[in-house]
Order: sequence, then structure tokens, then C-alpha cells
Amino acid sequence: MDQLLACYSFEGNTEDPIGGLDGTLVGDANLDLNVLNVGYNDQDAFHVPGEILNGSDDFTIAMWIKFNGFFTEHISAGATVFSCALNDQVTNVGNFVYVKDQLLGGGLDLSNCFYWAQYGELYIFDNISLEPFVAYHLAMSKEGNELRLFINGVEQNGGAPLYVPNETIYMADTGFVFGQDQDVLAGGYEAFQAMNGTMDDLFIYARGLSEEEVNGIMNTSHEQATNTLEVEASQDFIFEAFPNPSNTGKFFIKHKHNSSSFVITVYDQSGKLLQELESNEAVNDCLDLSALDNGIYTLEFRAGLERRVNRVIISK
Repeated sequence: MDQLLACYSFEGNTEDPIGGLDGTLVGDANLDLNVLNVGYNDQDAFHVPGEILNGSDDFTIAMWIKFNGFFTEHISAGATVFSCALNDQVTNVGNFVYVKDQLLGGGLDLSNCFYWAQYGELYIFDNISLEPFVAYHLAMSKEGNELRLFINGVEQNGGAPLYVPNETIYMADTGFVFGQDQDVLAGGYEAFQAMNGTMDDLFIYARGLSEEEVNGIMNTSHEQATNTLEVEASQDFIFEAFPNPSNTGKFFIKHKHNSSSFVITVYDQSGKLLQELESNEAVNDCLDLSALDNGIYTLEFRAGLERRVNRVIISK
């Protein structure tokens, strides 16, 4: 799957192995249990460089998320997943927020919905009732004037997009914040708008993804991408690819098996077959995937009746 801009595993760090666009923990936000934890307060947040999406027309942001509860006693209550700010005057360039219930008396009295606030206008995905302490996979996709939301791989709004202005998203380098709503650039947080929960396996793409592709990333964690998955293989059957991630797209391979030949098959995250190399075509100690875009790929190594699967990252 191409055009992966950044991904964050929160596996003990806030590093991005794709583009080197590492994030920063703010307040008491932490990585306990190898997930991002943002508390119910006006300080905790996770900042990533605004250059990831600055100047973008199309993108997808996907993650696993779990809310620890929902504040409802305010007319603007909501759990902010992320917010994009350009400057202190234009802070609602793009806000993605879940609302369980808002205290009556506000302008909209929102309930059981996600909204996307784009340059001050709200676009609402209705009839979404989430529960606390339940993990959900979210993917918000914007392509042109079509905005789509997927929850656990299923498209919301009856399978139809919301239509939004085809506007480019501009933000400051400090204006891409997860877990808080910005009333001023990188600040002005309010506890009643905090995410108050956990996030894991955050993926950011430079294009809108299809439902099939969203399901692919939902089932491919960052940890899986950098670990070997042993499948139908004995202890004497070895296949490894390194370095992982690779900043050239070339991988040294180590293999051990009892067959006279082998096949390496390369898939993207949606399961689409990209390449199939037989042993007489592939160099035994090097696999050249430099023609592929940055992203996460699955390598299936088959020799005789045995096989092993690796997931690798290309980060050129």
C-alpha cells in the first residue's frame, strides 16, 4: 500500500520509521503498556510535525482507539481525536471529534456522532454509539470533496461519503495535535474536550484509502510490520529480511530450508500481490524492492511445503 507518510507504534517510543517525523509527548501523556495514554485533563497530548499533512488535499488517518469515559456536562463536550491548527486565529483547520452527548443549550446539541470541523464548518457522521473501555479501529479518509469514516473496517453513514469543500489543509509545524482541541496554536486545551483514552498503531497516508485497504491496515499492526510471523514452518526453516525498516528498499535475506528452490511473494497491506520471485530470479542474499513506494509490505517465503511470513517497512 503506497503513500504511507508516517506511522507510530508507541512501542516504548514516539518514533516514525517511515519519514523520521517523530512525535512528542506533552503533559503527562505516556506510553504505559505500549499505547499512547492521554488523560482527562487540559495538558496531555501527542504532537507530530505539521509538515506531515501541511498542504495536503487527500489523506487517511487510522488508529486503534479506546475511550476511558465521555464528559457530557458541557455544551461543547467532545473527545478530540486530533486537531489541526494554522495559527492562533485559525485553529479549526481540521478537528476530528467524537461526541457522546453535549449539555443542552449549545448551538448544535450533538449526540452519538463524529464530526470533522473543516475551516469552521462541521460535517457530521450521525448514529455512532461508542462504549467506554472498548477498542475501536478508526480510519478517516478525505479524497477530494469526499469524506469517509470507517469503524472496525465498516464504512459509516450508510456506506456513503460526506461531501466537504475540496480545500487544502494548511497547518503550522506545531499545529498537528492528537488528543486535544486547540483553542490557540498548540494550546488552549480544555479537559472536557480531551481524548481521555488510549491510542495505538497510528498510520497516516497521503491519499484516501478504500474499505479493502482500511481492513488491511486494521489487521496489520506496526509491531507486526517489524516482526517475523512464523507460519507453518519447522524450527529448521528460516527466513529473515533485514535491515527492517530499510532506507533503500533493499533487504539482505537469510534463509535455511531443505528444498532445492524457493519463492518469495510480495503483497501490499490490502493483500494485493505485487511481485513473485523464484530462487533463480532472486539473489540469494539480497532482495531488491527499491522500486516500491514507502510503506509496509508482506513477504511470503515458500520452500517445498513450508512457508514463513515477514512484514517489512520501506522508508527511503
